[in-house]
Amino acid sequence: MNIQRNMVFFFLLISYIGLSQRITYTVADSLTKFPIPYANIVLNSNSGVITNEDGNFSLPENERLDNKEIKISCIGYKTKTVLLEEIIDEKILLSPEIVRLSGVTVSNVSLDPIEIVNKAIEHLEDNYAQQHTKSDFFLRQTLNENITKVQTEKLKSNISEFTQVKLDSLTKEIPKTITKYTEVLFDFNEPSGIKSDFILNPIRIVKHEEKNQASALDSIKIDLISLLKKHLPGSTQIRFKSGLFKLGSDIDINGDGPQNDKTDINRDKAINSSGYLGSNFINDLLYNNPDQFDFLKKPKYYEFDLKGEISYGEHSVYVISIVPKDDKAKYEGQIFIDVQDFGIHKLDVNTIAGVSEKMFGLLGIHSTMNGHSYRIYFQKLHNSQGYFPKYARVETKEELRINRNMQIKSLSDNGKEKLVSFEADINILEHYIEEASFGNPNVTKRKENKASNVGKSAVEVIYPKEYSFEIWRDYDIIEPEKTLFNFKKAGKY
Repeated sequence: MNIQRNMVFFFLLISYIGLSQRITYTVADSLTKFPIPYANIVLNSNSGVITNEDGNFSLPENERLDNKEIKISCIGYKTKTVLLEEIIDEKILLSPEIVRLSGVTVSNVSLDPIEIVNKAIEHLEDNYAQQHTKSDFFLRQTLNENITKVQTEKLKSNISEFTQVKLDSLTKEIPKTITKYTEVLFDFNEPSGIKSDFILNPIRIVKHEEKNQASALDSIKIDLISLLKKHLPGSTQIRFKSGLFKLGSDIDINGDGPQNDKTDINRDKAINSSGYLGSNFINDLLYNNPDQFDFLKKPKYYEFDLKGEISYGEHSVYVISIVPKDDKAKYEGQIFIDVQDFGIHKLDVNTIAGVSEKMFGLLGIHSTMNGHSYRIYFQKLHNSQGYFPKYARVETKEELRINRNMQIKSLSDNGKEKLVSFEADINILEHYIEEASFGNPNVTKRKENKASNVGKSAVEVIYPKEYSFEIWRDYDIIEPEKTLFNFKKAGKY
């Protein structure tokens, strides 16, 4: 009996080790040996993953034992099917599709590149808005904040313990570099029609961050209120304001809330912010907001160079480079347009080096965009009803400047008493990377939470101590970058 029990234990142990360990593969160009980002990896025709920016993807080690094959596809490359056990050195090479320079005609009428681009614009509604689509939508945001300046001055305080020296010491404790990762799985439901009122319902939210990380303003707010608790009666209610605007809810000094320390988790805030994040991303997709790309709105600022035509699966695609020719031009890159229906299979553009754009400026808050890039892939639906997003990466660099008056007031039946006020001068460099993948339209793999109206109580909000692939088992997501893959919270948590 003991032998049998030990054998069972040994089998379970081996199975667990096989499930927990993963093998990382790299997809690369056969000629240049450069990695190929955002290649689609399909395993046994029913599940898969998408390579990250470094061309990497990983699978559980036990997948290799089952003589399984994978299919790798990426626009501009020949699709390849290989057996996992035959891959050498965990590297898979894809051969580039040859660009055909001849036969660039439709109905025997030669087209120049600007005509092709204009036809793509004309057919946006036909190609992207005729179907009612439902899909899984996975979104990952990486936020890097570099706080370059935090200065407070002109302090006025009715509490003797609150001095400029004390305020300065609090601001010095604010972490100058912050990195946060947010991953969200949504139900995505979009009626037909350009700029339709789509519905996004978060199903699972995973936040990889140190619990003590907060923005500069939040850190000042939390530290000041914690200090106030030591010097105010327990029944005091306070309000934190910036100019005319209230920052957050009024706070009862005796109450429990996010002001108590930086480790409290605000569930509703996580759910609401994830919805805001997902909606902004969808609204930035090409077919919802084409005017944001000035090469489509003002093509006179650009040269469009027709590189030729390639095969992409069952389709032929024009390859057109976008080259600035005017000082007012913002972007450069490539666009891939279908030969038959002028649908856009892929958009790969970025702002020209040195181009900046003021995004917002009002009441002491200024935001400037210092870099933007879009890499968006679309899948052509088999029922010929148009195109649907497959995966996308949007990268944004911004500078945020805040120069505002901050106040803390106590609230009572007798009115409002200003306890503390000061001027805050904060500069933050923000770098966002947002990556998204979409499941097959009208096909849902989930066995749970299928309803289009998901209440907050059904939403999972997870703060893991380290990154785990098990969280997203059975979902086609983009392989994480090394920094997230290696994420672990500090030992004190």
